[in-house]
Amino acid sequence: MTSNFNQPQFMAHTYKVMPKKDLQIRTDNNPYLGEEPELVITNQSDDVEDVIPMEKEENLYCASPIENNNIKYHINYQDTGNIDYKDGKDYEINYKKMRQDATLALCNQFRQPLVQPLKKGKTVGKVVSTEQFNGDISKIKEPFILVTPSRYEIENPNLSGYIFTSDNYMDFSFGGFQARNNADVCVFVFDPKVIENLENLHNENIELEVKDNFIKFNKTDKAGKTKIFPKVEVPKLKPCDKVLTSKEYSPDVIGAKAVNLRRLEELKEQGKIDITIPKSIALPHGYIQNLYDNNEIQEKTYQEKKDIYPCKEATRAKYSGEYAEKSMTELRKIIKENGITSEEVMVRSAFSGDDLPDYPSQNMYDSTTAFLDSSNEERNNKELYNRILNNVALSKWGLNPTLSRQKYQIPDDDIKVGVIIQDKIDYDSSFKVHTNTDSGNLKVELYTDEWASVSDSHKPHVFSYDKATGELSYDSIQMMDEGVTFNEDGEIIDIDPIEEDLSNNEKIMEQIKKVAQNTLVVEKEFGAPQDMKVG
Repeated sequence: MTSNFNQPQFMAHTYKVMPKKDLQIRTDNNPYLGEEPELVITNQSDDVEDVIPMEKEENLYCASPIENNNIKYHINYQDTGNIDYKDGKDYEINYKKMRQDATLALCNQFRQPLVQPLKKGKTVGKVVSTEQFNGDISKIKEPFILVTPSRYEIENPNLSGYIFTSDNYMDFSFGGFQARNNADVCVFVFDPKVIENLENLHNENIELEVKDNFIKFNKTDKAGKTKIFPKVEVPKLKPCDKVLTSKEYSPDVIGAKAVNLRRLEELKEQGKIDITIPKSIALPHGYIQNLYDNNEIQEKTYQEKKDIYPCKEATRAKYSGEYAEKSMTELRKIIKENGITSEEVMVRSAFSGDDLPDYPSQNMYDSTTAFLDSSNEERNNKELYNRILNNVALSKWGLNPTLSRQKYQIPDDDIKVGVIIQDKIDYDSSFKVHTNTDSGNLKVELYTDEWASVSDSHKPHVFSYDKATGELSYDSIQMMDEGVTFNEDGEIIDIDPIEEDLSNNEKIMEQIKKVAQNTLVVEKEFGAPQDMKVG
């Protein structure tokens, strides 16, 4: 597909807005003013705020300023002393409007819906626009619905709704998890009229309803209700300090994520599903605890900084001692004995609080990778030890998991740390599948090529699979770092073209059908819809 617009030869100043990345101010330097331009950003009092050298790119001079809603600037040419003003004054651009217009244009270009729910439902609360509210949002004492251009992390039990008006990120990302966990309703809205109507309701109480491609809100006299979180009971685990093979995963020694992984292996062994499941082993809580208990430096660090760390296990685990060295050497041997042979292994959480039916824990704890290149045993051991303890096990004590336990009245000690180690397989694409609660059909998200590894911040190809008929539809196209170019009047003159439309890719379509059919088998065996990630 080619660009939608023809750029004129004379461009003057133009502005390329990449909503996922940055703003680029460009000049064609026509008429010629010099060779060494610098972008000068000024504030509302015409005082200099920032000076940025401009680089030449394809016959245009370009620079990226810090993004603000409104930007005032001029260009100095250091070699000639010339100054580029517009009618004797600073250029001014409404970046907030440009960004919204750019997002809207890209949504239309890539068939992305203008209303994208993260968490559907209904709620009541006072509209709070971050563009207009000057107080401390964390101290709001009544149920409220936050309207904000981009990701805004907040811990306030009175937050009943999130409405994002510029940024978007995929459903299963860490940001998506936080939003769903903190509010009753979460949605991205890119329709300028809807956004304007919402911001005009700042400080008003509204009823809000969100479904697929649908948002409805009305002023109301109803009072919102403060959320009450149910108490969650976490399964008790038996003491166990041995490395577990996948056939030994059971709910009395390791978290549900590992147990579910074993169930998938059984379905594959029975020929019911046809997917690749990387080989794995698991380290139960007792094994992890032994690593902590035999680390003298960690114990010393904890004793010195008890005012910082809530317990020894929350202290960053320094690599230390013969016990750690011996344990990691033995662990690497067990890894190989169980067919995990890749030089880069996945290290994933398998906590007792993972994958419980009534407790939202998706993306709450960390997963990472460890490089084992066989050239340096000591370095490999340090890498593995560091990834297990400092990345995965310590994520139990992150801010969001700690606050989540407080919300759901879970004692800290009830969450037992466990770790899964698996072969890391590099896929050409990554699928994420879940059931659409409105239609009951499967929603399949596909990331291709390098975007499979950074999918948290990019929108995927989206497909719908009708469970009854087997019909597959291609709903929207993967968005990455595309940009939209505006002229000095704020008019769109160019949109980056679509690089990867999969409409005619029969191989991908067959692959997605296969993923969907495997997912239906898993749903039937597990007795409920499942959120699945498939390489």
